[in-house]
Amino acid sequence: MVLMPDLPQTAEEVWERLQAELGSDVDKRAFEVAVETRAVSEFIEGDSDWDELEGRVLSITATLEAEKRLRSRASEDRPPVTPDFRGAAIAEIFATEAEGRPEVSRFREGHLSDGLLALDDVGTWIDMTANADGEPTHLATLVMAPEDVLAGHAMTAVNRSIAGQVVSLSMDTLTFPRAGKEWAFAVPINRNGVLGELKRVASRLKDRYGWSEPHGVAFVLTGAVPRHLRARIETSFPAPWHRARQSITLEVPLTTSPATVERLYREARAKQLAEDPRPRRLGERHARLATFAFRHREGFTWNEVRKRWHDAHPDDQKQELSNFRRDCHAAFKRVTGERLPWIGQG
Repeated sequence: MVLMPDLPQTAEEVWERLQAELGSDVDKRAFEVAVETRAVSEFIEGDSDWDELEGRVLSITATLEAEKRLRSRASEDRPPVTPDFRGAAIAEIFATEAEGRPEVSRFREGHLSDGLLALDDVGTWIDMTANADGEPTHLATLVMAPEDVLAGHAMTAVNRSIAGQVVSLSMDTLTFPRAGKEWAFAVPINRNGVLGELKRVASRLKDRYGWSEPHGVAFVLTGAVPRHLRARIETSFPAPWHRARQSITLEVPLTTSPATVERLYREARAKQLAEDPRPRRLGERHARLATFAFRHREGFTWNEVRKRWHDAHPDDQKQELSNFRRDCHAAFKRVTGERLPWIGQG
């Protein structure tokens, strides 16, 4: 492929054009990942076109935004109802047993030599410990050929995958409470450091007592007794496609009445929609248009996509190309909450 003179020829020029065309929709870190995974160099060398590069950068941006949201605001874990007497007794029994767990004792003896922390000091202690632990652990999902692994050439396959395409990126994080805050917070951690050990201890407490990670962390560091709740609400923002896959999970005892479950769900849903409103209700045409555009997002021009659409839907009113393209983008946004990752031919 021969690059046209007006196309960017360097990484700096690519970044400038992305900023000019996408504005706030593109993230600097996403561009850096695109550089690291050779998406930018492939474009400069002529192995991919601009729309393909733009689509990959937007996809990376969406993934990083979802992870940033997860790190800055972990799943909500608050008591929607007050504990009853039975729940309070269970909480004390669980905490009493947990005090004697060997993993809890080892961590406190090894890393809390001055005694348990006050809840107000947890955030500062975690921040200082994270810095002392060093760089957080980065996790990448790569495409590897089975024959490379079976033949004992795993590192060669990993290097080739890194040079080609990283399917997904993530970091190990630890969620913890801050005094006076409704939301739990998250910090990237080194899995081999002190906070990595704390995360493993909290995971064991979760398996045994059903405590959330922030509750387990608070118990280990401060001795605070996690409340045994009648109900727990968790809002999930998985990546990628975090808007389309966002969900609410209610965890309730068998004794919770159906009316209470309905009330808790309605309250949680209303709160989430107020913070992250969904697009308005859509009809069948827009639903079909969204899936059609996504299926034809690669290898076609917009004119070809429009022709295929009208061939398949002869009763649909003919549109100008610009209006058809606009409707495709709008339909996809309304269905998924995301930008259509168009990597077609124009």
